[in-house]
Amino acid sequence: MLRLIPLPGSESLAKLPDETRNTIRAVNVRTGTASALYEEAAGFEASILQTASLAPLPSRVPLTVIWHGIPTEPLHLEPLAEASLRELTERSDKGKFIIAENSGHYITFDRPDVVISEISTMLKALHFEDQSDRVNLAKGK
Repeated sequence: MLRLIPLPGSESLAKLPDETRNTIRAVNVRTGTASALYEEAAGFEASILQTASLAPLPSRVPLTVIWHGIPTEPLHLEPLAEASLRELTERSDKGKFIIAENSGHYITFDRPDVVISEISTMLKALHFEDQSDRVNLAKGK
């Protein structure tokens, strides 16, 4: 959930209505968001290495990574993070790597259209698979 709340001073925060910005600022102060985000950032490199060492995913598991189009901090880890996430999507037969052009780290704020479209696509695919499984089960397959 923390990744959905923009940090004070971020470009994403500036795009939101005043009332929403004030609420986010209050939440950031009261909940210790800044320290939690610092701790998250401190673990970026370990997280990237863990992602790179994952075993193959079951073939039926859909996986989409939506990557930001505008580089974000820490910049020195960007290439490694992108490569490990691209590799992760290749481990699933249903893996996709999508770049949300003109978005920073807060893709849900910068490009909600990309996120909504991909969720919709995934749900439709899962519904179709479910229907196919039911037909095959009825046919005894």
